[in-house]
Amino acid sequence: MKKLRFFVLMLIMILMCGISIYSQPLKVKYICLEKNPQSQQIKFNLLLFNDSSVPVPLSELKIRYYYSKEGLSNEEFHIDYATIGSSNIIGDFYRGYIEISFKQDAGIIPNAGNSGEIQVRINMSDWTVYDQSNDHSFNPSLTEWGEYDRITIFWKNTRVSGTEGYGEPILSNVKPSPSP
Repeated sequence: MKKLRFFVLMLIMILMCGISIYSQPLKVKYICLEKNPQSQQIKFNLLLFNDSSVPVPLSELKIRYYYSKEGLSNEEFHIDYATIGSSNIIGDFYRGYIEISFKQDAGIIPNAGNSGEIQVRINMSDWTVYDQSNDHSFNPSLTEWGEYDRITIFWKNTRVSGTEGYGEPILSNVKPSPSP
């Protein structure tokens, strides 16, 4: 009887505190496309995996890629390709990271499924060189899809995957520039 009472109390606490039962099953797979640490652009591919038993709306997710900006020029965010459509993806620049979010029309990640490939590219308007060698999320050795914990996933503003780098807000709501 004591075990049942304890279980019921724990369940009530979980429900009252809003603790998510979906806190671990979202994962990032990453490929580094710009392997040179000294480059005029940062390029990488992402796949978001949902290993849970429920579909997850992409509009409830935010992805953070951590890097340092060199120079004072404005940055540009590009989606060169996305299975869900590049117009459904938004990039917000912060000091120390880019936050990638999704519009309502982006759809869902089905349970036991993935988002489809997302090809991201960042550059400065004057093509100043980035030094990626000290960037938290940069890993030139990942040239094939691999799980990667240095890119974070936030679900409903709660981090559910990955280790955070550094950063603070400086600019928001940058839409992807059209790809050439």
